[in-house]
Amino acid sequence: MSIDDLTVLWETIQDRYKSLVKEQGRNICGQLARISLKESGKVKAYFLLIDSLCADLAVIQGMPVSEEERITAAMHGVLDEWNPVKMVIRGNVDYTYAEMKHQLKDYKADLQKSPEIASNTSLYVRRVPTTKKLHYLD
Repeated sequence: MSIDDLTVLWETIQDRYKSLVKEQGRNICGQLARISLKESGKVKAYFLLIDSLCADLAVIQGMPVSEEERITAAMHGVLDEWNPVKMVIRGNVDYTYAEMKHQLKDYKADLQKSPEIASNTSLYVRRVPTTKKLHYLD
């Protein structure tokens, strides 16, 4: 086997690996788009799954998933019945992923205590409203 044959072989392996990695990245992005809080059942399990998929995606991309991408992925799977808290999160451009997780966990706990709380959005506004641009997540 000549050096040229080995070079061609190595390039073929690299190309094949790149296409497999790219496909795996698309699959993970698809999973992030499809997961939902309703299917996960618990907020903690929902965020563990999102964190796991984002970690996998970061390895494939070679860089961490951005805060905005994490928030977007998480917000897509939140139930429509949770619109009051979703509006609060969307209304703050500087909202972090950690703050969003905490906010949704608190909202779920409050819903379990008192289901009629869902209609009262003022209970979930913890931060001063901002005049900065809004997130457009959904």
